[in-house]
Amino acid sequence: TLGGVSGAVVTDIVCGGAHACAILSGMELVCWGSNTFAQLGLGSNSPSSVGIPTTVSDTSIVAVTAGQTHTCAQRMNGALVCWGSNYYGQLGIGSTVVDVNDFVPTRTVLSRLNVLLNNPTLSSTQLQNVDEIQAGLYHACARIGGQVHCWGQNSNAQQCLGSLNPSMQTLATRL
Repeated sequence: TLGGVSGAVVTDIVCGGAHACAILSGMELVCWGSNTFAQLGLGSNSPSSVGIPTTVSDTSIVAVTAGQTHTCAQRMNGALVCWGSNYYGQLGIGSTVVDVNDFVPTRTVLSRLNVLLNNPTLSSTQLQNVDEIQAGLYHACARIGGQVHCWGQNSNAQQCLGSLNPSMQTLATRL
């Protein structure tokens, strides 16, 4: 039992700044903990904390990663979605604006990556063929076909841009 989810078999678990998420054997994602920045993917930031595992509205999740106040997940089809705080561009949506769509994993991350990769086979609304995702404090990186792409905060050169400028990237930068 995982908090009240009877018979749950956990296949992966991650911890963020003050929240945690687990993938159950049926590719169901559950999250709990702080929800101040909607990092639980429940559709709003209310309640501000959740004490039991709660199902995220997305399905077919095969990988999950958590930053300080954001969460990213990989769907079975290879698409990547992120939700939660976007103050440093950590959702990878091309801006730091946050709206209600960023509170659930329906807004896809890196929607403009196809332009950066010059690859017309990538959908304009979803990043596909992600091999691995990892989140840091306020940034994230994805491995796609042997290449790494990062976005979010760059105050400590975590974007591997060769400098601290810019201080954030709202779109993926290929390393």
